[in-house]
Amino acid sequence: MSKHKIRISMILIVLLVVFATVQVLILNRYSTIGDRLSTLSETIDKIEEENNRLGQKIASASSMTTISAKAKEIGLSETSVPISLNSPMRIAQKLELSL
Repeated sequence: MSKHKIRISMILIVLLVVFATVQVLILNRYSTIGDRLSTLSETIDKIEEENNRLGQKIASASSMTTISAKAKEIGLSETSVPISLNSPMRIAQKLELSL
């Protein structure tokens, strides 16, 4: 073989080794990203489950039945006379003092 063909063969072999190395590095990077993505996905699933559970707990705690029971526990009772804030009764009266 001539020197020219040997030189081209050497360049091709070096390029092949460089490309193979780059490919291994890229695949390693993708597998690392995949592991992180999997971990993040599992974390998201756990947080969503906890969020749903807490949402149900909030809905249960804010139901009228629960609120009524808690009110009775602390001594509040229902009034039979409705109270209106829009009553015609005067809230403040002018006090007249006679001397």
